[in-house]
Amino acid sequence: MDKLRNRIALRFFIVVFVFMIDLFLFILIAKKLGLEVEYLKNPSSVIFVVGVLCFILSSVAAFHVMRTVFTPLEQISKAAGKVAEGDFSV
Repeated sequence: MDKLRNRIALRFFIVVFVFMIDLFLFILIAKKLGLEVEYLKNPSSVIFVVGVLCFILSSVAAFHVMRTVFTPLEQISKAAGKVAEGDFSV
């Protein structure tokens, strides 16, 4: 269980780190193109943007954790169904 927790934490921090780099690159590219990035100086807009991005990241992380946890449970359930039918070859 600790191994799974460590893998999930590592993946989460990698995603957050990559996201931060992407945000930084986005701001640099926007400035080079002459787009307006002054709204990022307003604290309320920064909080809103970070909140939306955290929601998106947490949704992706939750989906990944859900898939990681439920795939083996589904396999166990199928194997138990086969054993219940009398097929002990699993």
